[in-house]
Parts: sequence; structure tokens; C-alpha cells
Amino acid sequence: MINRRIFLTKKLGQQRIAGLTTFLCSSLAIGCLLVQVVVSNRFAWAGKNIDSTDVKIRLLTDENTSLREEIASASAFIAVKNHAEKLGFVQAIVPTFLKLDQPVAVNP
Repeated sequence: MINRRIFLTKKLGQQRIAGLTTFLCSSLAIGCLLVQVVVSNRFAWAGKNIDSTDVKIRLLTDENTSLREEIASASAFIAVKNHAEKLGFVQAIVPTFLKLDQPVAVNP
């Protein structure tokens, strides 16, 4: 009878250990799945942030290109003006007219 109790106790202990092992393995698998979901979600958000940053970079690059074109256009006009001044061209001024009572030349 005592041997039978020891045998049953050992058998119940082995069943408990097997049940505990199964529980721990299942818990570990579920935990790993949850970690994978969280990490995947973070990677997805990181990808979304990278996409929005790429869009901002493209917009700023386009704006930079248009500003460079404006600067080049403005500096081209300044270069033409400076070159014209070196060649002796001057800005037109409004002429001043004098009215005299006497004519400048008299017929003889």
C-alpha cells in the first residue's frame, strides 16, 4: 500500500511537472508572439515616419531648386547691368528744358 502511494505520488508529481512545463512553454510562445506584434508595429510606424521625412526632403529640394533659379536670374540681370555700365551705357535721365525770353540765335 505504501509503495502504491509513493508510485501514485510520483505519477501525480510527474503529471504536475508535465502540466507546468506545458503551461510555461505555452506562456513563452504567447509572450514571443506578443513581442513580435509590438516590434512589427514599431517598425511599421518607423517606416511611416521615414516616408513622411522623404516627402519633406523632396519638397525642400524642389523649393531649394526654385530659389536657386531665382537667384541665378536676379544675378544675371545684375551682371548685364554692370557690364553695360562698363561699356559706357548710362541710365536715361529726364531732360530739363529752359525757356528763354530771347532766342539763342538771331537772324542777321
